[in-house]
Amino acid sequence: MPMRTGWIAVVVVWALLDGGLQAADAPLQQGSYATAEASPTPPPAESGDTAISRIAQLVPSFDNGQEGDSGRGRSGFLAYAEFLNWQPHSLNTNFATVADPVTLTPSSTQSLDMDRTNGFRLGLGYRFADSDCDLTWNFTSFFGHGEATLTSNGGAVGLLDPNSVYTNMAMDSIEAIDTFQLNVHDIELNWRNPLNDTVGFRATAAFRYAHLDEDFVNNYVYLANTTGSVNMPITMDAEGFRLGAEFQWQSPWGFRLFGRTAESILIGSFRSERQESDSLHGPLADVVEDSTKIVPVVEVAAGATWSQGPLAISVGYELSDWFNLAGIVPVQPAPVPGKTVAPVASQAQSLFLEGCFVRLIYSR
Repeated sequence: MPMRTGWIAVVVVWALLDGGLQAADAPLQQGSYATAEASPTPPPAESGDTAISRIAQLVPSFDNGQEGDSGRGRSGFLAYAEFLNWQPHSLNTNFATVADPVTLTPSSTQSLDMDRTNGFRLGLGYRFADSDCDLTWNFTSFFGHGEATLTSNGGAVGLLDPNSVYTNMAMDSIEAIDTFQLNVHDIELNWRNPLNDTVGFRATAAFRYAHLDEDFVNNYVYLANTTGSVNMPITMDAEGFRLGAEFQWQSPWGFRLFGRTAESILIGSFRSERQESDSLHGPLADVVEDSTKIVPVVEVAAGATWSQGPLAISVGYELSDWFNLAGIVPVQPAPVPGKTVAPVASQAQSLFLEGCFVRLIYSR
């Protein structure tokens, strides 16, 4: 706004000085009162042509609307579709412990690395006239997957399964499979404002609902041909509020650079389960743990937008971290005669997502 105000001041001062100079240069008439020669009457202004509108035409404007806006100050609909390519990282995917093959003394822990997979985000909104505000619904869906297998190589390497009730049983092989589905709904109210001729700002307040389904499975083989499986599903339903801010810079080359951040505080209801069985003993464990946790979420993104008429395309890179998620229910301790042993509570974990996105926007 300082640069816009400066432009307006320059135009007004120029108009006043120009009028004063014309009056000073005009010839004076004879008489006791010297008056400037009457100037011809200006032609009538066209409809809608006012001093304010003429000044506004001389002041550069910055369209800081939703990416792809075809104009500010009028109502309209907007929609977008976004392709996501993310790499998920989880802190609680330990599936094997490498140990000495004779003493079974642990030496290292093997964690599962998740694959880079694809997802999508859809948005539909309405831009209010003369308010610099829009209301949008956004839906994000992402599917994660990871898989790994370790073998003892004929006893050359000792393997222990930290997720099995057989915590000290030497395993011939251990396989880990982790899949999860994350769906997020955001109802956003966005307010935008140009800070100056090239920099714009947008603030976001939203209600967020998120649902997470994760299934972490360990399959193992011991005693040459005895097979077992540990199934550890986790579900989350969380809702809360999200606040965000975005800055845009209008480049001289016809596209906008943007950077944005958002923080959410969600209240999550979790259910963590553990079921284990093997081919020799049948069912070995069946534990369910319900919990409620506050889940903070931090998001950061940066990229560029190019627009042409009602269409625009954005590309960028984003990071998001979901903190304090419920962890996998751990192995319950063995009962000790004469003592009461409390169950071990699951430790919190986090889900970190990072990757690129491509967004196509249409606004009218």
